[in-house]
Amino acid sequence: MGYDKASLPFGPERMLPRVIRLVSQV
Repeated sequence: MGYDKASLPFGPERMLPRVIRLVSQV
């Protein structure tokens, strides 16, 4: 999955990559 953090705007969407990382760790 190509996820560009720089592509995401500054806001709630900024936490999306963090949540995805946590879910990926499980």
